[in-house]
Amino acid sequence: MSCSKVNIDNMELIENEYQDQHGNIWCALKLIEHSKKYKPFKLPLIGIDLTRLPWDVDNISTFIHHAKRIKKTSLKHPIILDDEGMITDGWHRVAKAILKGETHIKAIRLETMPTPDRTEKSNEE
Repeated sequence: MSCSKVNIDNMELIENEYQDQHGNIWCALKLIEHSKKYKPFKLPLIGIDLTRLPWDVDNISTFIHHAKRIKKTSLKHPIILDDEGMITDGWHRVAKAILKGETHIKAIRLETMPTPDRTEKSNEE
């Protein structure tokens, strides 16, 4: 008796976005392009705050989607930090590096942020 595999190949990837604490939102590709003028450095993984969840994971399907992305990601690309030191792109690489037992990860810290793609006001305002 053969069983069918669960198909995870058709899980749709959406463009990653980063939203800062002020409601400014950037597409990851814009931040990656902006980061090319900065030199990468080695960031100790021990200094990264792991107390917040960077993705909305409210079901096993979404969890599997992120696990697959962690498995497939490459550590050759640096993570990107905003001008305040927050990770804007690279959480899957951080997870992979930690799972592999690495102590450092390549990173770029932006000194200035490009113009946001859009801004969303919070409900508290």
